[in-house]
Amino acid sequence: MVRNSREHLVELIRSSNYREIYVVYRSLEIAGIPYEIKGVKMREIVSSTFGIPSLLQMIGQEAVLLVPASKLEEAWKVLEDKKEQTLMSEEVEDGDIEYLECSECGCPVDPEDEVCPGCGEKLSD
Repeated sequence: MVRNSREHLVELIRSSNYREIYVVYRSLEIAGIPYEIKGVKMREIVSSTFGIPSLLQMIGQEAVLLVPASKLEEAWKVLEDKKEQTLMSEEVEDGDIEYLECSECGCPVDPEDEVCPGCGEKLSD
């Protein structure tokens, strides 16, 4: 998203999990919060998110998502709301929350996944 070049940018999130960066920047776009990504090109993030392995992600190259300092609090609120939505969508019929994460990168994973969708690490049973 285009931002005012005079605004001071601050780090919101830094991660080598490009799927996580993708989810965050899309949430910011929906909320109308300007952002900038440093460290990797947008195509690396998008292609990694949709199943095409990125060499940069495989070697652990971090992406840094920046937002204007004046929007930092609003951006954190968007992230908290997104996390809450994710947890609510993971509720199962008996009311328990089913939430697993990759021990390698911390990406949320489905219990039926054999490999992590974020980093490709083989998941143990």
